Amino acid sequence: MNDSNGTSARDTVDVRIGGLGPDDTDAVFALYSRCRAASPEGYLAQRTHSDFAALLQGGDNSVAVGAWAAGRLVGYSLCARAEVRAGSGHPLLASLGPRLWAGRGTVVDPAARGQAVAQRLNAERSRLLRIRGDGHMSGLIAIANLVSIAAALKSGAWLVGLEADESGPNHVAYYGPLTERALTPERVSVAAEDTEAANRLAREGWVGVGLEGSAIEFARLA
Repeated sequence: MNDSNGTSARDTVDVRIGGLGPDDTDAVFALYSRCRAASPEGYLAQRTHSDFAALLQGGDNSVAVGAWAAGRLVGYSLCARAEVRAGSGHPLLASLGPRLWAGRGTVVDPAARGQAVAQRLNAERSRLLRIRGDGHMSGLIAIANLVSIAAALKSGAWLVGLEADESGPNHVAYYGPLTERALTPERVSVAAEDTEAANRLAREGWVGVGLEGSAIEFARLA
């Protein structure tokens, strides 16, 4: 499963970032359906129209932001409170408990990709979480989805472990104020699909901070 999706640049478009609500459910589901049909198997988590309707109800248990171009939805980023939170076993996140939100998808239409739309969506979602007094979120990215891994890292996220689901193993991306912690100069690079090495580094407290080709660069917390 993957909670993020993006590819290379296409035509330039003017994009506006704003909140999403119940009236946007059809547009969100239509965008999700188009992108999932065009993505490799396992790159986007399977969700129904009802799943999106629940996420877009608002209230205290979800945050939803969208990207609009020429009156058309071209991207979204969703998160929600959840009983099970990806990455909560990492030493960095173990103490967060209910303050750690679960990502429910960051998706960008092919026509708007390559313009930092995912980064802008993630930034606005993080800002709204901070207003609520939380600010901590983790989400899943399929280990082979290098474009989404790169987009997450460019947004300032850290990779903090792996979590498997019905589609296979996923990197766990953390977004939030803990990424302001100091890092030592020490770096280690491992292949994005080397789950054993990535999991071992995460258990030892390392975090993924960069991507060079198909190799993730890990740094040790100071």
